Amino acid sequence: MGGVSISVHPYREQLLSLNADPTYATQSIFTEKIMNATAKKKKVTSLLKGSVDCKDKKQWLAYRENRLGASDAGPAFGWSPFMSKAKLYYTKIGELEFEPTDSMELGHFAEPFIAKKFEEATGKIVVDPGDYRIWNHPEYEWLFATPDRLGIDDQGPFLLELKATNAFMAREFEDGEAPNMYRIQLQIQMACTGIHRGYIYAMGDNAGQFFLSEHTYNARFMEAAYPHLERFHKAIANRVAPDFEDTAKDQVLWDALHIQDKNTILDLSGEPETWDLLIEDYRAWQKAESGAKAAKETIQRKIKRVMGDHGFLTTGKHWFTFKTGNREGYSVEPTTTRTLRYASRKPASAPEPEVKEINNGTKTEA
Repeated sequence: MGGVSISVHPYREQLLSLNADPTYATQSIFTEKIMNATAKKKKVTSLLKGSVDCKDKKQWLAYRENRLGASDAGPAFGWSPFMSKAKLYYTKIGELEFEPTDSMELGHFAEPFIAKKFEEATGKIVVDPGDYRIWNHPEYEWLFATPDRLGIDDQGPFLLELKATNAFMAREFEDGEAPNMYRIQLQIQMACTGIHRGYIYAMGDNAGQFFLSEHTYNARFMEAAYPHLERFHKAIANRVAPDFEDTAKDQVLWDALHIQDKNTILDLSGEPETWDLLIEDYRAWQKAESGAKAAKETIQRKIKRVMGDHGFLTTGKHWFTFKTGNREGYSVEPTTTRTLRYASRKPASAPEPEVKEINNGTKTEA
């Protein structure tokens, strides 16, 4: 989350009100929706078969020792911006203590709210299996998953992975695909649960910004991934550090995760009424988006120019921040940039206005 805290998050009030609901102390309100429907109760219960319900966090953490979870796969491949391969290894062998970051805690805190937004956006109902329910892989006993939500619709069961992202990760969603580390996590969840379709639903750090991506099980990717995961697990079990420079980005694994074109043509000319109209709508929206983007950038340049080296701007009604920040380099060189952002209210980090005296002895804001 890159430093986004609950205290300043645009959905602070909604997050607090949802988590204050005693329903969430034991299970999601969405669980009750399903469990109260007799017809669906049996289907949901059937999804829990084969899972292990750890009684508390202590038991869950103990279960994770010497095993790899779905969320460990990104760091194990060297594909995570949040945890290095080395840190994962030394945490697993007990030489480093696992400490959840503020981003992780915010993500977990926001889960009920994001799940509710998913339901509103899709019309689907999801169930919370619990924080400590584990599915082991049917073949690799050292590989497991703890999905965020389960659901059933007219196509059958599905998984739902919930994320609260920062602006940097949100850019990857805006490009049309979920970040690799999230896609890998969902693939392993599918392999462990046997539920071979799922969604990633992410909340951005701007109010009203949500991203949805749909995925199906990728057997080709998993076959390529198992050897890498097994090597990392053996390194943990034998207490022998793996090659931390091996980022698992060999061509087979990379190609398996990303669909490669076959240099063929899909001919839809037999359905012109459907596809021509759809593509014409796309072109119209594309042109409108391009015009809106150009207008937005013109205004941004004007605001940046007038702000100069000020970190905040206010008109009394509206606020902008123009703050300097550092981006860690995990796939590119580290950079220092200033980012312009709109704020609907005074940012918590904004200083109080300076007060100065004028000739008649009264005081006014500078």
